[in-house]
Amino acid sequence: MNLVGISYNFNFFTKNNSIKADSESIYKLMPFINDGFMPTTGDEISEDGDRYKVIRVQKENKDLNISITFSKRAILVQITKDKEIDNVNIMDIVSSTFSKLRETLGDIKGDRTACIANAILENDKETEEKIYKKFFSDEPSYFEWALRKASRFIVEGEESNSVLAVNKGLGTKQNNGTGNITQIEVIVVSCDNNTIAENNTPRFELNNISIFNELLKKTKMDLDKVIGD
Repeated sequence: MNLVGISYNFNFFTKNNSIKADSESIYKLMPFINDGFMPTTGDEISEDGDRYKVIRVQKENKDLNISITFSKRAILVQITKDKEIDNVNIMDIVSSTFSKLRETLGDIKGDRTACIANAILENDKETEEKIYKKFFSDEPSYFEWALRKASRFIVEGEESNSVLAVNKGLGTKQNNGTGNITQIEVIVVSCDNNTIAENNTPRFELNNISIFNELLKKTKMDLDKVIGD
């Protein structure tokens, strides 16, 4: 299968995010800036539809991109690559990132965690048939199709959601060396494993990322069931 790109998101939901999109917050981000991250600002929309500014730090290393967004209710860590990444390398990045977050924010606690993988595959007949027939019994004769499944599981004693979504549609691909963007047919696979929102007790700590390690294992396993042999 031709992997166009893959991202892993590690979300730490907290009511105690003190990093605002202002000049004072830049000084708090020095552990990241000293490690080569660049601060930027962006816009987000709240659940009520209000638009607000957020601050983000980002670092690129060849074909690997790491970004941390300090949202109003969460800290969002995203690792993006154009090829698959093994668990050890991912968790090394997560461990280093959360160490800097603790240095920046102190001993704050989170009430939810999530690990989300999004894989984009350039579609061809063989790829589509292989994935489609894992879920459906008819022939894949549609120019668009979608699947979504959700279930519950337990990880480290935490009741959690497992959501799998697979979509066929159109996407874009950058042509290496030219900068040109080409529209292509793609299949997008999203695996989202997260602790349930109903339990909002602050209990997750920045210096204990074992929950992310277990969520990553589950996410990788779910992804492999779809795009693996």
